[in-house]
Amino acid sequence: MRYTKDIRAKDESGREFLIEMQGSPHPFFPERLLFYWSKVYGAGIQKGMKYSGLSRVYSITFLNASLFKNTEDFHTTFLLLDKKTGKILLTDHLEMHILELEKVGKHLSRLETNLESWAYFFREVHNLTEEPLQELRSINPMIEKAIEELEYLSQDDKTRQLYEEQLKAEFDYNSGIYAAFRDGKLEGKQEGKLEGEFENKLQTARKMKDEGFNDDKIIRITGLSESQLREHGIAGE
Repeated sequence: MRYTKDIRAKDESGREFLIEMQGSPHPFFPERLLFYWSKVYGAGIQKGMKYSGLSRVYSITFLNASLFKNTEDFHTTFLLLDKKTGKILLTDHLEMHILELEKVGKHLSRLETNLESWAYFFREVHNLTEEPLQELRSINPMIEKAIEELEYLSQDDKTRQLYEEQLKAEFDYNSGIYAAFRDGKLEGKQEGKLEGEFENKLQTARKMKDEGFNDDKIIRITGLSESQLREHGIAGE
């Protein structure tokens, strides 16, 4: 079974981040990563704008599997470098990070960095009891916020139901992309699938608004922006 959850975010400087968590990679995993990156990067410039208006787009993928057999490092970073020396950077607008969770240490005592503690948390979160959770809190205090969010989702039936609906919609979308790659029929279909994903998110957002959820919570669950909610009459009411 392949499980996928995507998050798209932007920081104060305008940099965009695509964050994905996957149980195991698709057969065309590298092509799929590049496809998602290119859609976000290309959407960063509109008619009449200059290329200088394009922002950096970072792709960050957590895999609960081992993808690269020729390295023991769990964190691999890819840039646009020249083939001959590997030192000349074409542009810093593309940066892809792949974290293979299976390669992270099995014991809390051996975790050396905050990144390792996060990777361990993501991999083991469903198996952790109170004692290792407390140890993780002491190693990396920022994990406390993630634990609070998980507890919140587990206790709120309405939020959990809407969250699961959103996961299902995105899983269906990702499965469609994979099928298009497999059948060699991606061209001409990708726009329709992207529109379908967006409509599913809008539907979830409207349900949440009807249930009385505030805008911040709707944005966090659906991944839509505040401007998108306002454009479709969902936010600010």
